Amino acid sequence: AAEDSLRYTYYLLIMASQVVVVFLGMLFQSFHEGCQRYHLTNAITAFNSVTGAVVLYLLLTNGFGLIALAAGNTIGMGLKFLTFQQLLRTERYGGFRFRLRNVSRESLRHLLSFGAKSFVLGISGRVAGSTAPIIIGAFINPATVPFYTIPAGLVRRVSNTVHAITLGFMPYFSELFARNESERTLRTFFDASRFIVGFVLGSYLGILFLGLPFISRWIGPSYAQKGELVFYAIALYFLWPLLNPLHGR
Repeated sequence: AAEDSLRYTYYLLIMASQVVVVFLGMLFQSFHEGCQRYHLTNAITAFNSVTGAVVLYLLLTNGFGLIALAAGNTIGMGLKFLTFQQLLRTERYGGFRFRLRNVSRESLRHLLSFGAKSFVLGISGRVAGSTAPIIIGAFINPATVPFYTIPAGLVRRVSNTVHAITLGFMPYFSELFARNESERTLRTFFDASRFIVGFVLGSYLGILFLGLPFISRWIGPSYAQKGELVFYAIALYFLWPLLNPLHGR
């Protein structure tokens, strides 16, 4: 309460602009993924993530704080999505341009009929993953939220890694489905699942034995002690769907 609230106002404004950037930018990324160019989107995203991490590290180690972190992250995302958009404009990737004459009620109807389900599923997934801190803060108090978010964030790293690993299987399964190669689909599904589940179990052994000591060194001993039960509960919650990692692909 004693701190100046102006920087948090700037922070919220930057994060609001980031929402706009991501909302528009996902259109261009999704267009490439719809054309099965996962190798392209993955390569650009990986390069952007590594470069962004280096830049943010340099900013933070040179005395810049929360505002610089948010601004740098927003600019990095904007550059990534701008790259996707510029590639779509080239002849190699379709030579797409925005033209006002293509905007019509008919095109809107097609977009809504095709995208409504995906939009609702996407929003519900985001809401389901984001409401826990709000509920904790409302019913207990905001000071207890980190004891949930820090352990959950650590466990979610494994979940996000598996999500990235399995993403490349989506176009492959789509192709096999189009060719009606059900036997090959099943064989690939089971063989790949074994390897990925092996990675999941190995990762879980690591976080179960090293997770709390890591949190203790990373944030502080109190967060590891007070977040211990939450940590194990969240780990169990995330484990079940990861035992069938390709179910959504």
